[in-house]
Amino acid sequence: MIDDARRWYCQGLSLQIEALDRALRALSDNDGDAPASLRRIARGLRDSGQCFGFSEISEAAGELLEAENGQLGTVAAGLVDTLRTVTAVVDTAVVKVLYIGADQGVARAATAALADRHREVLVALTATQAEQLLDRHEVGLVLLDLVLPDRDGRDLLVELRRRPDTAGLPIFVLAKPAGDVGRAECFALGADAFLTRPINGDALAPAVVSALQRFGEIRSEPRRDPITHFLNRAAFSETYDYHASLSARNKTSMALAVVGLERGGEGGRSDASARTFAQALSKSLREVDVIARWGGDDYVVLFPGTGARGATLALNKALRALGDGSEPSAVFSAGVVAVAGGAPLPEVITEADRLLYVARTGGDERVISSEDEPARQARMIVLAEDDQVTANVIQHRLAREGFQVRHFLSSTDLLANVTELSTASLFVLDVKLPGMDGFQLLQRLRERPEFTEVPVLMLTSLGSEQDIVRAFQLGANDYMTKPFSSAELRARIHRLVESARNSVR
Repeated sequence: MIDDARRWYCQGLSLQIEALDRALRALSDNDGDAPASLRRIARGLRDSGQCFGFSEISEAAGELLEAENGQLGTVAAGLVDTLRTVTAVVDTAVVKVLYIGADQGVARAATAALADRHREVLVALTATQAEQLLDRHEVGLVLLDLVLPDRDGRDLLVELRRRPDTAGLPIFVLAKPAGDVGRAECFALGADAFLTRPINGDALAPAVVSALQRFGEIRSEPRRDPITHFLNRAAFSETYDYHASLSARNKTSMALAVVGLERGGEGGRSDASARTFAQALSKSLREVDVIARWGGDDYVVLFPGTGARGATLALNKALRALGDGSEPSAVFSAGVVAVAGGAPLPEVITEADRLLYVARTGGDERVISSEDEPARQARMIVLAEDDQVTANVIQHRLAREGFQVRHFLSSTDLLANVTELSTASLFVLDVKLPGMDGFQLLQRLRERPEFTEVPVLMLTSLGSEQDIVRAFQLGANDYMTKPFSSAELRARIHRLVESARNSVR
């Protein structure tokens, strides 16, 4: 089967271009319905452009949606130019349409109506020839004449619906004018449309193009989250790459936010509440902003042309709108980062996710941006670990999280510098240290008044119940065994540090 959904999408752009041209003519004639028509078409293009990876279409459509009525004509003309450019320069494979029928006049008419740079019409004069062509070619749509020399067309229709490669294809039946019984039978056997001969080429072309586009949309559904209909990770990644490249080339601002829907809201997080939240969030942001469901209750929002401060203001506005009664009650937190030109998406997501964690544990502060970070004092974590490789991994991870790490290879070294550690936010202690072990070091630290309330995480290869009990009896707050997950270590450290900070407020 054809695996490039973009080619299908390009099939339908000619319809959008024609519809926009008609609406533009109506606008110039002062037709009062024209502005609404232009915006409806643009809304569909904005969503579909994101879905199929044509961000330039989505962006141009978003500009039309935000344009004032006096600017509609100019902006809509720009959207038409964008669509024509895409159809002209995008390298899309030709989609094949198979006509099955013995009437060569109909075959010529179908070819004349449908063949262009995006489509090729294959002709099979018999059912046998049709099966041979289907074995050799990938086909996007079938035009089936019921009058065949070697088989009843209705029997072939049944066979086509049984074949794995044609079971889901659009199939248009061509026949002489028939009564309701004949039409009903064809639809019951799997026809998508029933057309009478002689065919009307002007009517056939848009019907086929629309069917191909819809077939492409069905094939592209894995690119969208089935609950919220936002982009999924794969589709968002493609959109991000386009906007990051554009931002770097044009030296324009861009921001990204990881938004976490809080679970404390009324009714939990059912599919219905996720769908309601998605609709409300989408309505609260700009048309040009790109939203994806990242997983569970987490969403990602891309703000083209906007810095971290603007994105923070937009999300705070959305948060107020969601809580003021005009929208269903919902609470979210968010981490917002300014995107440097060309920054890889995983790095940007990691930083935004870190800020989301800070926002969630910061009390009333629910939206945190990277621009807020310089005002935040880097928190110190003291690491006692004699294995340099393990220490390097931990230091690198925590430095990316915004922590200052003081590393000591032994208990002796740590205690020799203990007076410099009074501002420590957390101790991470390995148990197997040269000389004084981690348990003894923990006991010595708890004897000092300045460290009685500082959280301590024990990190060790010892995992017996006796060792764990001993660690907690000596005052440890948490215990992790090696080998450890960096993500789990990060989560536990953030929890311990933020819990200690909140307890002294």
